[in-house]
Parts: sequence; structure tokens; C-alpha cells
Amino acid sequence: MKKDEKLHILLSGMMEYLVGQIKHLPEKGKFEPHFVVMDYPETQYEGFLRYEYDLTDDSGNGRRLVTAMAPAGTGQAVSHYLFKGTKQDCLSWLKQESTEALLAEDYARLKESVDRLS
Repeated sequence: MKKDEKLHILLSGMMEYLVGQIKHLPEKGKFEPHFVVMDYPETQYEGFLRYEYDLTDDSGNGRRLVTAMAPAGTGQAVSHYLFKGTKQDCLSWLKQESTEALLAEDYARLKESVDRLS
């Protein structure tokens, strides 16, 4: 299986899993971050997709999606705030057809950053 095919399967699975987790979280207020991790194809890196409370949003209903990548087994991640909005905004964004391609591009940039750190 080619790297692009593996990445497609991993990203679609990550997005689907996170949507299922987000549905059970509150619309407003704080909560523990939820995330999903993958082994980034053909590397020793782990890719993370995290949904978390946005501390910079004074309304109390701010949410954000964060991507991160780290060498497997280390705590040294490079991250990127990818999207922010309400819970419904985040769910809608994760369900868009174009989101998977944006995630693939973002993880490729994060991989380059991690490569430079190694």
C-alpha cells in the first residue's frame, strides 16, 4: 500500500473517531482535551489531532482543533492550531470533504519541522 493510501485511511479514521468523541462533549465550558494518535506513514513519528477548550475565548464556548507531530516515544511535539470556533463549527469543519487534504498538508509541514529538529 502506498504512503498516500495509508495516510488517507489514517486521516479519515482519525476524523471519524474525533467527531464521535466531540458529539458527547458540552457546547459550553471547559473539558479535558480529546485526541487521537496515528503512526505517520514511513516515519518513526506520531501524528496527533486534538480537540480542546480555547482559553483565549471569553464566551466560554470556544473550541479549537490542533495538529501535532513528535518522534515516537518522546514528548517533543511540534504543533499547529488548525481551526477554531464553536463545537458545531469544529464538527462541520471535520466533516467537510476538503478537510482531509488540509490535514495531509499540515502533517507534511509538521513532519518537515520535526525532521529539522532531529
